Amino acid sequence: MKLVKSLSVIALGSACIPAIHAVSISDDVVKLGVGVRLQTRAQVADSDAANGDEFNVQNGGTGSNDPVDFSIRRARLMFTGSYGADWKFNATLQNDNVDNTGASNANRATAIRYAWVERAFKMDGDMAHLVKVGLDKPFFNAADVMSSSRMLFPTKPATDSATPSTMRPRGVGLSYKFAHPMFIIGADIQNNVTAKPATGFFGNAEAQDIDEGLFYSARAEFTPLFDAEWFDAKRSESYVGKEGHHLMIGLKYGANDEAIGGAATVSRTLTTTTGYGADVLFHWNQITFSGDYFAFNTEVEAANTPTTVVETDVDSQVISAQVGYAFPLGGDYVLEPALRYAIIDLDTDIDNVATNYSGVADAEHGLSGDEIEVGLNLYLDGHNNKLSLAYSMWNAEDGDADANVVRLQHQLNF
Repeated sequence: MKLVKSLSVIALGSACIPAIHAVSISDDVVKLGVGVRLQTRAQVADSDAANGDEFNVQNGGTGSNDPVDFSIRRARLMFTGSYGADWKFNATLQNDNVDNTGASNANRATAIRYAWVERAFKMDGDMAHLVKVGLDKPFFNAADVMSSSRMLFPTKPATDSATPSTMRPRGVGLSYKFAHPMFIIGADIQNNVTAKPATGFFGNAEAQDIDEGLFYSARAEFTPLFDAEWFDAKRSESYVGKEGHHLMIGLKYGANDEAIGGAATVSRTLTTTTGYGADVLFHWNQITFSGDYFAFNTEVEAANTPTTVVETDVDSQVISAQVGYAFPLGGDYVLEPALRYAIIDLDTDIDNVATNYSGVADAEHGLSGDEIEVGLNLYLDGHNNKLSLAYSMWNAEDGDADANVVRLQHQLNF
């Protein structure tokens, strides 16, 4: 195959190719595309904790914020392509969230982001069964179904990042989709988000025999107008003023079953998280609107006896809506103001929760409370080359905790 010989000239050839174009090589069997995604960010934050002290957003704890925090949100090298007419593959390397906690050497290790192979069983009428195996995000969260390169804001909606990591997994497993010009339905099964500790770690024989579950999810995405022109399998939070129209609705359900956790050597926990939600995407020429609703339940129970575990059963919900309007400026330039609002309620049984912005470093959204974000995008070449500026205002559900965060991000994507 000519492909093997062609790989040796990528280093020389890519230096002569404009940055906005992907590098691609192919022969009669294999097609390989090489891409890069870089999202560099500057952040300014001002936040108060529930006790009145200053809260450090970047480190997720009380303390003073730096004048400016610089980080790299995304640094990825992507290898995507096809083998023959029916096979696709993706192998992506990442160095995400570099220096996002303030340390000059934070998160600089390279890791595998995606590694999957997909087989298409094509049918008449542009329909197909798609079976995928490997490391990938499930066809579940709307923000994950869509590439992060096509976001309206520098951050994902709160319905994604304010929910627990067990409900936004990226794991190894098996995926199935049925693709139709007017809808897509799919289901995933993956390894449980929390890995079971090694045998003997629990401290007694009873706990060693506990089985851990898996992650399961299903999603349907369709246009209620039953017209293929209104459906877009490659959805986007902004269409950058492109003429056209789309209306899509998504319905989803997922469960991360019996994840083993807890730090005690005798008493361990089993955590099961289940969730369901709906989302809508509407595009009409210059305007793009999207909204998400996600409700989930987290149940923690004792995994073994004797136990000191406090068993809990908590219901949560997150609502987010955003809209952008694109103004062409001439040439490739487009200016797009945007607005987003979110309600975050991580314990619906308690009406007034006093909490800090977050308990983790560099959180993109706060805990229980409401959040308003105002954004402005300058597209230099669509989503391939753009500047995004966003101002986020979060207020706790109860108490005096708040946060004001300004993020300026540049994206180069090809």
